[in-house]
Amino acid sequence: MTAPLLEISGLSIALGGKPILNYVDFTMQPGEIRAIIGPNGAGKSTCVRCLAGVVAGWTGGIKLDGRAHADLSRRELARLVCYLPQIGGTLPAFSVWDYVSMGRYVHLGLWDGLGARDAEAIDRALHDVGIGNLRDRRLTTLSGGERQMAAIAAGLAQEARLLVLDEPATFLDPLRQDMLLQLVGKINQERGVSVLMVTHDVNAAMLHTHRTLALHDGRVVYDGPSAELRGEETLRRIYDMDFAFAPVPGGHTLAVSKRMAGVGVEDRP
Repeated sequence: MTAPLLEISGLSIALGGKPILNYVDFTMQPGEIRAIIGPNGAGKSTCVRCLAGVVAGWTGGIKLDGRAHADLSRRELARLVCYLPQIGGTLPAFSVWDYVSMGRYVHLGLWDGLGARDAEAIDRALHDVGIGNLRDRRLTTLSGGERQMAAIAAGLAQEARLLVLDEPATFLDPLRQDMLLQLVGKINQERGVSVLMVTHDVNAAMLHTHRTLALHDGRVVYDGPSAELRGEETLRRIYDMDFAFAPVPGGHTLAVSKRMAGVGVEDRP
């Protein structure tokens, strides 16, 4: 059996005296796409920030490719994990190509410049994400969707084995959300990159990921195949609300809250 790419055991952390994660356990196999879902404040983003080395002070165990998190240097961690936080903040006035090139620095020595191998990796990342035509544009001129694609291209240029996306579809319209999810699947299939994605979209988890971890009050309340989220009791346990399920073309099922399902436009004030 293939050894896990990621092993998390007993992960716990308190911030400002408040427990955020309580003995979280899960594993990821190489080539897996996994979602983390749950209500606001469940600890989803904190979990991936611990993994990425952004948050310190946690207890428990994190192993990557069989090695303890604490034994990895920052450079070694960056070669294994690429963490892309939520979109926001002030953007540097870099060109898209220069921004994506930053993903290569984990592969360079202190005084090394970018070489032909690095330029090839950057150009391939831009091509795979579909933004080669934006290579000379400034980040500050891009739409939210284009910025997110540029960030993913930078992650691909980094050539890490695990891509960690924290709510990547935030601020994107439905078309761009769908394009992003299709891109995640393409990256996984064509490059073999594993993907760990925090999302609020239950349907995205069900339709576009292999397995899902659900957190509630910092604890694991579900860990299993994403397709098996199609159960009223499962989603009620995660979100403290009732869901209805509707079949759609392709043999899939979508979940919608019963509150929304029972309210038509004509019923709204």
